[in-house]
Amino acid sequence: MKKLLRRIGLVAVQLCGTDIRDIDDGAVLGRALVLAFGGRVHLIGYNGLALRPVSVAQNRVKYWRITIGFKKAEVPDYPNEVVSHH
Repeated sequence: MKKLLRRIGLVAVQLCGTDIRDIDDGAVLGRALVLAFGGRVHLIGYNGLALRPVSVAQNRVKYWRITIGFKKAEVPDYPNEVVSHH
């Protein structure tokens, strides 16, 4: 029963959700229901690539409202990371 309800919920999110697009190239990364409350952004039903939230540049500075966009999270390149010792 739980699995059936979950499946129905995910189908509803896919129908009613919004496209999550990459800020850089506009590619669709997946679909999700986006909810923002309590100072957090919740993506319900998203099952695509790992995302990194970024603030979107605005024409006019608005400190009370910031637009959030998403980028694909890059894979870290640990072996080639430059480490400086002071």
